[in-house]
Amino acid sequence: VALIVELRSGDPTRVAAALRATRTMSPAVASQVVSLLAWDQVTGWASRALSKAAPSITGQLIDRLLDPAEDFAIRRRIPRILATCHTPRAFDGLVAALDDPRFEVRYQSGRALARIHAQIPAVPLSHAVVYAAVARETRVGKPLWQDQRLLDEPSENDANPVIDEALRLRANRSVEHVFTLLSLVLPREPLQIAFKGLLTDDSVLRGTSLEYLESVLPGAVWQGMRPLLEDRRTTTTPPRSSAEILEVLMRSSASIDLKLTPGRPPGPTRQD
Repeated sequence: VALIVELRSGDPTRVAAALRATRTMSPAVASQVVSLLAWDQVTGWASRALSKAAPSITGQLIDRLLDPAEDFAIRRRIPRILATCHTPRAFDGLVAALDDPRFEVRYQSGRALARIHAQIPAVPLSHAVVYAAVARETRVGKPLWQDQRLLDEPSENDANPVIDEALRLRANRSVEHVFTLLSLVLPREPLQIAFKGLLTDDSVLRGTSLEYLESVLPGAVWQGMRPLLEDRRTTTTPPRSSAEILEVLMRSSASIDLKLTPGRPPGPTRQD
């Protein structure tokens, strides 16, 4: 009771001291600390305390994440905490959040899933569920696709294991989110190269990236993504096999990196 009194004091100094002193967290205390996520002055302390207790309060965190009546600030900050809890239950809760009406909840949940997946690649995940989530993202209009924003930008301790931070800032949040989701079901290295290729202004390298995506994605998913990725290719040559496309994409990696090097003048790219 004394701890809850301190947490509800309204004094950031007292709240931070109480959170630092917390060693174990009962459900009642956890409920109060979760509520503190909405308070910008203490959200960092609350997140750290909840991360330590996450394995024992996973169900409570998931319930509040998925509750549409919960404060949006709380809901968009819970996925970062669940990302530290490498359990199937946390994973399942984050997967459920991929269907949330709010983009930032879906975005943060996707990043959290990618972090867990990077640590535990064997966590079972339905390809159909991921592709359905990607298809949902592509059903928005192009203006919204290009202009979705975040209220909480990722911190240095919340790195995306799939997309380098410098490259992330060159893409819009919708593209980043979709590629983060695809990393859950597709080989990471070629997907990373394809992402970088789409950021270049080189038509050949962009074309190879688009061709790779077309070769690995289900037809309906690709058709939804294609106009949003501004695929302007025209079919003038016989289609290549998936293996050929992958080989060309992997060979293009060095050229793509050069194109994205700051200060390098643009120039044409040859591709055999």
